[in-house]
Amino acid sequence: MKHLVLRTDIRKKLRDARILLVDSNIFVSELDNRTIDELIEILVNQDLKYIFSRNIKLVLYSRTNNGNQLNVFRNKNILYKNLNGKVFGDFINELCKSKNVRHSNIVLINSIECDKDVLSRVGFSVSTIDAPLHVKSNSYYISNMSGTSAFSEIIDLIVKSKS
Repeated sequence: MKHLVLRTDIRKKLRDARILLVDSNIFVSELDNRTIDELIEILVNQDLKYIFSRNIKLVLYSRTNNGNQLNVFRNKNILYKNLNGKVFGDFINELCKSKNVRHSNIVLINSIECDKDVLSRVGFSVSTIDAPLHVKSNSYYISNMSGTSAFSEIIDLIVKSKS
């Protein structure tokens, strides 16, 4: 296990996390030799137990209508949301209202969203290492990893911030 020392500003931003909002494409990119069910099962066993025990909701979002993802994530303590053509900022506002949380309670992991206004409103915005430069430049934190490795890294940061 690697030792991780958190900067005070990161610790403060992650301490109040209530929703972990993740671009579903981050998971889909790792399906090489696994089914999505197998990948989710691994994540539940490794990373998600902690956030579920802390009442942090995991919300996966997609810009495309992919019914297969919806079916996979049902009954797994994971909420799947399709943007259905909505502006990302409006989607975030509706999510906050429906879950009764503030924007500052959202941790966003993404590789495509670059709206500086949205990324500055959420509590903690993360881009993956393979994200385009304009996405990275507007994110608060840039992971040195991609896919589920970046997801696991952020889970580790959340765990550290709450200890």
